Amino acid sequence: MAKHGEAYRALLLAVRDLPDDELRVLTECADRLSVGLRQYGRLDLLHDARDYLRERHEEVLDGAIYEASHAVRARLLGTADTDPCPPPAPQLDDGTRIIDCGDLVPDDRRTERGT
Repeated sequence: MAKHGEAYRALLLAVRDLPDDELRVLTECADRLSVGLRQYGRLDLLHDARDYLRERHEEVLDGAIYEASHAVRARLLGTADTDPCPPPAPQLDDGTRIIDCGDLVPDDRRTERGT
C-alpha cells in the first residue's frame, strides 16, 4: 500500500491550487475510474496487455457516433434546441453566407453544418 500512499500525496499536491471548475473536471474523471473499477477491477498497468491506443481510437469513434446519433434524432424530433450543430452563418443580401474564416460561400453550396 505504500505506492498508493505516494500516488495519493502526489494527487493532492497536483490539485491543491486548482480552481473549482478544474476540480469538477477531475472529479468527473475520477467518477469514471470508479465505474471502471467496479465493472472491470483494478488497473494493473504493468501487467495489462490491452492495446490502449486501439481502445482510445475505438472510444473516439464511439463518441462521434453518439454525437451524430444525438444530432440526427434531435432533427428528426424537431428539437433543435438540443441539436449540437451551430446556427446558420450570417447571410448577405445576395444569399451568400459568411463563414468563420471570412470566406464567402454561396447559399446553394452551404452544407448543413454551415461550411
